[in-house]
Amino acid sequence: MRNEFVKGLAVLKRQLTAMNGMVEKAVIASVGYLIEGDRSCFSSVHTLEKQINKMEKEIEHICTRLLIFQQPLIADDYKEVLCAQKMVVDLERIGDNAEDIVNIAERLHGKDMIREYGIIPEMSRETIRLVKLSLQAFLTRDISLIEHMEEYDDVIDRMLDEVKSEIAAIILKNPAAIDVGLDVLLIAKYFEKIADHAVNIAGHVMGMG
Repeated sequence: MRNEFVKGLAVLKRQLTAMNGMVEKAVIASVGYLIEGDRSCFSSVHTLEKQINKMEKEIEHICTRLLIFQQPLIADDYKEVLCAQKMVVDLERIGDNAEDIVNIAERLHGKDMIREYGIIPEMSRETIRLVKLSLQAFLTRDISLIEHMEEYDDVIDRMLDEVKSEIAAIILKNPAAIDVGLDVLLIAKYFEKIADHAVNIAGHVMGMG
């Protein structure tokens, strides 16, 4: 029974690693379309999001089988499976948020107004950094990578406040820009949500001990 559990756990880790890679690619591609207008990135995000959803179901199935059929579990095993169950929820939502970003960017495509909001590219880069740190910490079990995640998340929150100020200033000068401004605000909020999920993943990894 123990050998079967070890094999199942190895499969779980491989699937989680693959899902991590998909999520990171989806976030990077969403930024590629938003900032650079790269059409291939738009398609990539939608393709990856479908794969992420499929992978979430597969990992949930693996976790359920390990918890039900491999009893009794030692404490470390239980924590690892539980961590995986929690992680896939955040990973799937990051994929959703990446898709949300490109869908809004599609509405903005051709208007060339996103560049007026200088903080957005910086916010996108910082968000990608948080995602990479949390996923790398899971893969390497290097807790030092995520010791300051809450502080990094605070930086994202401050950037969101800056975006709001930028939007208000631009709309004050040009009231016709209100629709674009609201779309930009939604994009910024999705980046904030992605960062929050990255912090959640970091917390799950720390919980594994």
